[in-house]
Amino acid sequence: MSAELISRPPLLQGDSIQTGRLERDGRPIRVVVAEDESVVALDLQTTIQRAGGAIVGIAIRGQDAITLAAALRPDVVLMDVHLVGDLDGVETAKAIKALRGIGIVFVTAHADAETMRRMFDVVSTAPVIKPISDLQLREAIIRACH
Repeated sequence: MSAELISRPPLLQGDSIQTGRLERDGRPIRVVVAEDESVVALDLQTTIQRAGGAIVGIAIRGQDAITLAAALRPDVVLMDVHLVGDLDGVETAKAIKALRGIGIVFVTAHADAETMRRMFDVVSTAPVIKPISDLQLREAIIRACH
């Protein structure tokens, strides 16, 4: 278990956490969603928009997520592990992480040991496990932006 799961950093220091708003430097946090299930993508979009964030793109394929991230330079990509096409979410996240300056938050229903190991090889923060808690998702997005 990661240290972050055991001991959370203080989150009440920033205005975004206090207000529950997905903002960074006074502007909405820009998010790309990489998710192959349309119902989940729509739920994520609604949650993020309600919290003041901005969805700038949605992709169902890994390569499309990479292309969107490179072109749009979002603050964060919400990444499912299973995507349509040749690249899974972990491989896609590695490619996006190489672009530098874009946070990755895994949002997945797959929490088996091997998948968790692969995700932690890419990012050090715990994934958001489906079904999604709005608060947990907002906290993960804000952490990924810092």
